[in-house]
Amino acid sequence: MRMMAMGLAAAMAVSVAGCETSNQTTGAVIGAGAGALIGSQIGRGSGRIAATAIGAVLGAAIGSEIGRRLDERDRMMYAQTATYAAESAAVGQAQSWENPQSGNRGTVTPTSAAYRGNDGRQCRNFSETITLKDGKSEQINGRRCKNADGSWEFVG
Repeated sequence: MRMMAMGLAAAMAVSVAGCETSNQTTGAVIGAGAGALIGSQIGRGSGRIAATAIGAVLGAAIGSEIGRRLDERDRMMYAQTATYAAESAAVGQAQSWENPQSGNRGTVTPTSAAYRGNDGRQCRNFSETITLKDGKSEQINGRRCKNADGSWEFVG
């Protein structure tokens, strides 16, 4: 049931994203996943599905807006910081990035030591925050796993 709700959330995020830029779509999908997860933790009984759906829609809207407002340099700085945090940072040690040209900034904080995921990849849990220059902020708690090519992938 939970996986079905997460799949529904991702599908709704993509449909909400429509013809937006790929940044918006990515932000919407990540936001929908985070919102669905939060909603599924809040809802109880038959209300859990509704809470999951509402969380997904709200998360998609927020994530889409954040993604739309990140420029190429923001994304590059974020990706470099996330990779460094995954490879080298201690649990609880926040790694920060800030783009003085756009005014956007963020942190990536490992919340677990590395562990072997279900698919055999090395994974770590994170808390990540992106704050736009106008103060709008989004926090995502999720997991990144290492691919065979050495890159780290956000997997939810």
